[in-house]
Amino acid sequence: MCVSLILAPFTTPNAKWSIDQSIESPTVRRVKAMGRPVLQLTKRISSSLLSPLSPLSPSTRFPWDTPSHPLEFFRTIRTLGQGGSGTVYLIQDKITTELFALKIISKLGMDAEDVEFALREQRTLCKMRDTHNILSLKASFHDRTNFYFITAYYPGGDLFSMLEKYRGTRLKSHSIKVYAAELLLSIQLLHCNSILHRDIKPGNILIDNEGHLVLADLGLARDFNSVPPKPASNGGQAKPMTTSASHGTPEYASPEVLSGKPYSVEADLWAFGVILFELLTGRDPFAAAGDPDGPDWLYNLSKSIKEDPLVFRSSDKLDEHEMNLLKRLFEKKVECRPTLQQIKAHEFFRYIDWDAISRRVRPGQWLPQNTSEAHTSASSSKKRSSGMKLYPGQQYKSHEDPYPWFTFSTISAVSAPDSTTTRPTPCDTSSDSSSSSSFQSGNFTDATSLESNSEGKHPASKMHLKRAWLRIRGQHQQ
Repeated sequence: MCVSLILAPFTTPNAKWSIDQSIESPTVRRVKAMGRPVLQLTKRISSSLLSPLSPLSPSTRFPWDTPSHPLEFFRTIRTLGQGGSGTVYLIQDKITTELFALKIISKLGMDAEDVEFALREQRTLCKMRDTHNILSLKASFHDRTNFYFITAYYPGGDLFSMLEKYRGTRLKSHSIKVYAAELLLSIQLLHCNSILHRDIKPGNILIDNEGHLVLADLGLARDFNSVPPKPASNGGQAKPMTTSASHGTPEYASPEVLSGKPYSVEADLWAFGVILFELLTGRDPFAAAGDPDGPDWLYNLSKSIKEDPLVFRSSDKLDEHEMNLLKRLFEKKVECRPTLQQIKAHEFFRYIDWDAISRRVRPGQWLPQNTSEAHTSASSSKKRSSGMKLYPGQQYKSHEDPYPWFTFSTISAVSAPDSTTTRPTPCDTSSDSSSSSSFQSGNFTDATSLESNSEGKHPASKMHLKRAWLRIRGQHQQ
């Protein structure tokens, strides 16, 4: 009799468990007062009776557990990083204890272009969410104050931190080739899906719990399948996946990007070359004299990338295959650079098993040392009942939300409307993705902006970056 009274409110045909709390029986109120463990047990029992074939999720929540904002389902542990596009926090699901990374982008001061970048990033992440090479989006939502992205948490940090740790020292040759191959496959996957990353740099490459590389931060990425193609300016057919909007970080930007010319997949491969050079030598291939915060540093760097030849030092200790590949990657003329498939076929990668790299059958060299550190920190924070506190903004009413499709979720803490999203196209590693006929073209009306971040240490405001970039363009034209 007692069990039937407990289960009675739950054995209704309503799949969403929407119970009118104003007419709850005293028994239900007593069960609620007994705490979450009893509620979880009751829910599991009732779920098994209603859907015996459905797996029981430990993260199942009750109507009275639903907070006013999705963030209240999570515990904020610490700040992971901060950049020009937002702040990233380490958070933990209060019920499942699973760790996630939360990126918050403030809407304060956003113009229409900034909003479009945030919406575009969400669409691109949704499209690529089922791949282990690209940042895994778990949920996204927004309120009147911020955009929120919940992604998988990668405890290994980023490649920039790893390069700084080994700055001035040469890594093992085979490990360099494996990591270069993983990065190249990530770029190929984006290009196969008609996406230019446009900001590939060590700070945007994460390391997962098995030491593998994950390409992240698609805020500046351009999905050419999301806009209709446009004709070339000369009236002919434009090159597939071509744009002229200047985006990226100057140290990893190609000559054509810095010159304001139309560019395509070769710009991502140039950035790959810069990262490969840093892995092999521990230094930057091109440099500018002076203070990185000075007025002429950005112009001098741009001039060096566009005009200076690649110089090797005896301390680099490079073999002939390494030097040959780097020389080809840093050709000033786009048509002289190798395609992605030609890079994979180069002698530098002669001992690389591309299928094994794609399946990630072996752990990487840079395994995170303390994978349980975050869980320990979260447990300590829970015991103290203190820690960081995030203050979300006011939520939209259902009929007021300007972007209802932005709410997306694969976790139970965030409810999202059912929607269909484009799935990523798997890459055929035997074909040249740069010549795919499925690529679409067109010049996108992005305003020029260049993220100036000297090795990730000097973040600058967007308006400052726009002025600096426009100054370079003006001096170049003069």
